Amino acid sequence: QRRKTCGSWISSLTSQCELVLLHSAGIPVLVPRPERYAVHKFIVASRRSDTESFGHLRRDKDVRQACLLTIGLLETMEGERLADAFIEAWNRGPAWQEAIREGLALMPKKYISIRKFFEEAMELEKLDPQLLVPEATGKH
Repeated sequence: QRRKTCGSWISSLTSQCELVLLHSAGIPVLVPRPERYAVHKFIVASRRSDTESFGHLRRDKDVRQACLLTIGLLETMEGERLADAFIEAWNRGPAWQEAIREGLALMPKKYISIRKFFEEAMELEKLDPQLLVPEATGKH
């Protein structure tokens, strides 16, 4: 079985929603579901390299977008959908778990509420929230 990439996880039709751009009579567009996009941005941030062009700036931008989108979802009572997307990504295996773990480790300390939210989501699924801590896995 072919390993699914993060790109296919975010771009499948069930992972998108239809919106209308405000231009003339409106232009319908498909965009990633916000809860999946937030998780995706943490994963993408973990994969950015300092050796790529503007890698550290892109990584910071990805983390900032993931944090702001996550906060927005929590403030608009979309936490359950966010938790579901997070757990679905986590359950895709060790490579995804490592990317999520590394992406969350890039968050500034002021976003501790986001980490707590994901820890609680893991507890609800009977998963050890310590798995989100890079030191708990022996990897940095």
